[in-house]
Amino acid sequence: MIGSTVQIDISTEILIMIFMLMLAITFGHFLKKSGHKYLQESGLTVILGMLAGGLLKLLAVEDYMTRISSHFSNLFMILLLPPIIFESGYNMNKKPFFKNFGTVLAYSFLGTFIAIFASSILFYLVGLTSLSPEFTWREAFAFGSLISATDPVSVLAIFKEMNADVNLYAIVFGESIFNDAVSIVMYDTVIKAGQGNTSASKQIFDSVGYFLVDFLGSLLIGSVSALLIAFVLKRQSSYIREQNQTDAKLTMRQQTNAAKQNVLAEISMMILCPWVSYLIAEGLSLSGIVSILTNGVFLSYYATPNISPAAKKVLQLCYETVAVSAEHLVFLFLGIGLFAFNHPYAQMGWGLLITTVINLNFARFLNIWIVTTLVNCSRTESKLNRNMQIVMWVAGVRGAMAYALAL
Repeated sequence: MIGSTVQIDISTEILIMIFMLMLAITFGHFLKKSGHKYLQESGLTVILGMLAGGLLKLLAVEDYMTRISSHFSNLFMILLLPPIIFESGYNMNKKPFFKNFGTVLAYSFLGTFIAIFASSILFYLVGLTSLSPEFTWREAFAFGSLISATDPVSVLAIFKEMNADVNLYAIVFGESIFNDAVSIVMYDTVIKAGQGNTSASKQIFDSVGYFLVDFLGSLLIGSVSALLIAFVLKRQSSYIREQNQTDAKLTMRQQTNAAKQNVLAEISMMILCPWVSYLIAEGLSLSGIVSILTNGVFLSYYATPNISPAAKKVLQLCYETVAVSAEHLVFLFLGIGLFAFNHPYAQMGWGLLITTVINLNFARFLNIWIVTTLVNCSRTESKLNRNMQIVMWVAGVRGAMAYALAL
């Protein structure tokens, strides 16, 4: 009954989310076929989530909403985000990406730091007025760090449909996957550095140390694990060639079974490697996201040439399928959370909402304007013109990463 509290067990929770996921994927497929210009799959999925969240709020399903809200961040960081990040690194178009690698790093690191510092200072200053609740410096920088993670999924989908400039696509895509990692590490750094009674200068040095250890350590774990698997696969492929030469007398069926076993072994190693590197990094209190992203890039570049064509096709489809399903679940959770989760709307007030939108757009403008000015000085060709800068400015929308870190 409406207005009463309804009890939902765990099996029903899973059934509801699977049903919503099927609806989102089905409707998204038909939306793509219709060629709609003003609504993308991610937007449609968020709308479906909002409808489901509104219905849950109307039914007063308190226990269900509390469990979803409390477990969303862990579910997102452990199950949903890793395949999305890994697939982005593994299946990316490498040629334009590495051609613009310096520009990507400039926007991902320098640009994200500019956005973090600009938005954090603005949040602190706005908190001194009556427009929003007051922030401490630590709260302002934590908020600025988590809210600087961009998520241009819909923008990149539109880029693909419009056959946008490959350099622009590579830069926006590269910035989004790297700045997620930078935002996570910066957020963790701010939280760690704010603990204990130490001087401001020591906290700054500690923050730099935390960031370098987190980022470089995660980078090392992801790259080393991928290189080890690439070495094993290379040795395995050499062994298989030698075995085929010596076992020429085997029947066709025996050769087929042997090839099948080899493909299964290759797929297993390629699937388990990123998760192992992710869990090792998380277990060492480093950034699993940086680790799994690095692992995806290195596996694609060094390990993929050493596996069979059949394994390549299966892995590409598998990674894409899991990543698409995870993305739909993320946008469903975003829509559900708008109404179903118990957010402190009254404590935040409209002033904070409005000033936050203004602050984020201003910080994004500074990010794009400063970095583009520096980047264009070093680019001899394919300079980023004004139209590209405007597209990059509005492409810096915030998404599930910021929401998960906030929860």
